[in-house]
Amino acid sequence: VNILNFPLRQQMDSRCDSRSRSCADHCTPTACSPPETAAADRSDGGFTHTCTLSQSPIWHAQRQFYESRAEFAFKVVPNYITSNAFIAQRFVDLILAFLADCARLPSTSTSDPDDGIRSGSGSRSGSGGGSGRSGCVLSPAEPVYVVEVGSGTGQLAYSILTALSRVHQDEWPRHPTDGSPIKICLVMTDFFGKALDYWERSGYFDAFLERGLVDFAIFDAERTRELVLKHSKVTITKGSLHNPLVCLATYVVDSLLQECFRVTQTGDLHEVLVELNSPKDLSNPTFLRDATIEWKLGEPLATRYVTSPAHTGTETQVTQQHRDENALSPQLGWEGRSFAGLPDHLRDQPLVERLLSHYHTEINRLGDAGGTTILPLGAFTLFRTVASWLAELSSDTSSRSSSKPSSPSTASSQSSQSSSLSCSSLLLHDVPEEIVKQPPLLWMVADKAYTSLGDLLCDSSEFAPAFVTHGDGCFSFNANLHAFGLFNAHFSPESGLFGLRRPSAGFSLHMGGERSIDVSAFVHSSHPRRSFAETLRTYSQQFKRLGPDVYFGVYDGMFRDDFYLGDNIEQILALLRLAEFDATMYYTLSDSVSACLDKHKLEDHQRAELIRSLLRVWRCYYHHPSNDDVPFEIAIALLSLDQPAAALPVFRFSLAHWGADWATLQNLLTCCELLGDWESALEYCDRCLAQRPRDQDMLERRAHILGVLRRAQQS
Repeated sequence: VNILNFPLRQQMDSRCDSRSRSCADHCTPTACSPPETAAADRSDGGFTHTCTLSQSPIWHAQRQFYESRAEFAFKVVPNYITSNAFIAQRFVDLILAFLADCARLPSTSTSDPDDGIRSGSGSRSGSGGGSGRSGCVLSPAEPVYVVEVGSGTGQLAYSILTALSRVHQDEWPRHPTDGSPIKICLVMTDFFGKALDYWERSGYFDAFLERGLVDFAIFDAERTRELVLKHSKVTITKGSLHNPLVCLATYVVDSLLQECFRVTQTGDLHEVLVELNSPKDLSNPTFLRDATIEWKLGEPLATRYVTSPAHTGTETQVTQQHRDENALSPQLGWEGRSFAGLPDHLRDQPLVERLLSHYHTEINRLGDAGGTTILPLGAFTLFRTVASWLAELSSDTSSRSSSKPSSPSTASSQSSQSSSLSCSSLLLHDVPEEIVKQPPLLWMVADKAYTSLGDLLCDSSEFAPAFVTHGDGCFSFNANLHAFGLFNAHFSPESGLFGLRRPSAGFSLHMGGERSIDVSAFVHSSHPRRSFAETLRTYSQQFKRLGPDVYFGVYDGMFRDDFYLGDNIEQILALLRLAEFDATMYYTLSDSVSACLDKHKLEDHQRAELIRSLLRVWRCYYHHPSNDDVPFEIAIALLSLDQPAAALPVFRFSLAHWGADWATLQNLLTCCELLGDWESALEYCDRCLAQRPRDQDMLERRAHILGVLRRAQQS
């Protein structure tokens, strides 16, 4: 079922897209394994299983779905809204703006009142650069890595690389030290090796691989702690990156490990349990297809109050300006609740308790009917992993000047020597006061999402989280990007916990309002928000004003019964420009293009622009088994515009991937006749006659071709 054909108003209940997702053992080693004893087997061969959300067997089923289907999973899971050329161009614009801001940053920020931080006696503030550098956070010695988590089909990555290749050299950000262009390497990742094999076989990335613009890596968002790049052989591990880092996750956060809680009308906090009933055995990889899911309230969690410790001279000072700047990233104070009765896998995690305390307090304050919150445990694990790859920047350069991305031979020894503190080893008041300076980190997250506390409030009779299944074994929730923003603003690289006294580690940008998709940006940096002015301006222009949700609204509206574009060539060309010449958008417009070419004689400038647009669409095209036959529609338009040389390879591509359709063979025959390639024309003519041996027109064309070949031999 193609969800893209559904009305836009249904998008909040339907998944518009999917990326590869992984399930994980965020809290226990068996979180993604099928439970051996928890499920109650029934006499009919099925089972009933009731537990907390993070312990449910649905996560194991999802992993099996993607591992078994590989690239063919996306035949049943739509993947357009976050894989089109329009959104790719906006990601590219934001990446380049972020790098332009980074090129103007000092390697470490000097603390000032506007930063919302006051340096203590042990503060690492100053102007010295990590790894022996000073004056900027960008090193020409290594690229800036853009890591796409869950690249899936590879469509988005290819669109981003294509957009990057079109950026003029004068618009490319440069190193402030030597003026050289900043090198970028896009790292495509997924948690199963078959995805990497598909990207490799496709051939679409060969030219980018030769230029070092792309690389591949196996990466499980909740289990893997390092990246081993397949082609460059570089290992990205703890503390190995001295340049800024960009991480892109489209429809990933909503499918990673989650836990669900409900604040009731009485003000109590409950865990939400999931009861899974399936007529199939748990070992059947498609048991979710026929399963029913019911959401139930667990027992209320007992609370105890935690108050702030005595204030000290080094307590963080947060200015009013900082509060205003971070209005979309509310801060977590010391006062709050601690909860008894949490499940074993959530105990001794101050992070979870601090978030629960915040949501418990705020939902009770804002809504009489209560609310339901999803905690994205898997996304927090992903954040910690990615942030750990960034090196510590300090004015003491002697101990860090040799740190760099590791080769495979040294990666294991480095990993064993650098173990981080566990959550259970720290109490709330043990979180360090000072800030470790790291290169800036930009997150770009696209999802159906909650981005404010108001999104979490709901009717008293409704407490089930937004949950949608796709295909035989995958699913998604509405992602809680509000919680992700809190994590970004408070995360402390010293401990891997919240820096509870230092709410200035970053800021969040949300599109706001009810949208079919939210693309949020999170900047994690010790530098103040105003240092990223270009990033802020670009996000506002490219996402809030005319963003992916607006584009999808236009695209989705084309499937309405009352939609009529007609044969206005200027409108068609305008829509193609809006879509950044996206191939799927052209496929939607192809009937209108055909009608226009049949009914009207185009003016010379219109004809020339349409030809340029068609060639641009073909250059942007990325093939995947889930695609419609877009190449045929491109080729037939080119042939109608008297461009047989341009149409011929596109028709041949269609023939190779969609088979010997009569129309494709007939048009290939026409191209070869117009180009004077009579031997190939005879081949395609014979293939047509094999399907329709009595077709009179084809018999006459074959006789003509044989006559031409005979005369050519005689001469």
